[in-house]
Amino acid sequence: MTDEQKDALAKWYKDARIRHVVHSRLGARFCISARLLGVPTVIMTTVVATILFTALDTTSAPSTALQLITGSMTALAAVLSALQASLKNPELEASHHSAAAKWGELRNQIEALPALALQDAEIAKFISELPTKRSTLENEAPSIPNKPWDKAKAYVEQMMDGF
Repeated sequence: MTDEQKDALAKWYKDARIRHVVHSRLGARFCISARLLGVPTVIMTTVVATILFTALDTTSAPSTALQLITGSMTALAAVLSALQASLKNPELEASHHSAAAKWGELRNQIEALPALALQDAEIAKFISELPTKRSTLENEAPSIPNKPWDKAKAYVEQMMDGF
């Protein structure tokens, strides 16, 4: 393997590693966000349903305070459900995890290449195919905001320091 090929592979490896890290982190973030919206919604709707069924069993009308609490919880549950639907956190979680897996696979291919003892022509062919693979993965993956990208880049650079 030539020095030029080693430099090219190091560049592609670093890029794939950053993308793998950032998509993994964003997938985890959207998972947490989905749960932060979903769990309270389920709890509130369960409590409201329990209160309503309990009120149906009694012969007297529920108190005004109970009606206000129930109405407020119902409204809050509706708002949380609407937020959850409009933010699409579960879909974003899945697409980021899928992108992370694909970038991780590409990273592993690049990492394993020197151990395969390929001829320079085969390595050159692999390197020449990397821009197409990268473009395909970028087009399939959800966008990456600047701040998570910068954090992942700094993390990878720190981890690769000395390699």
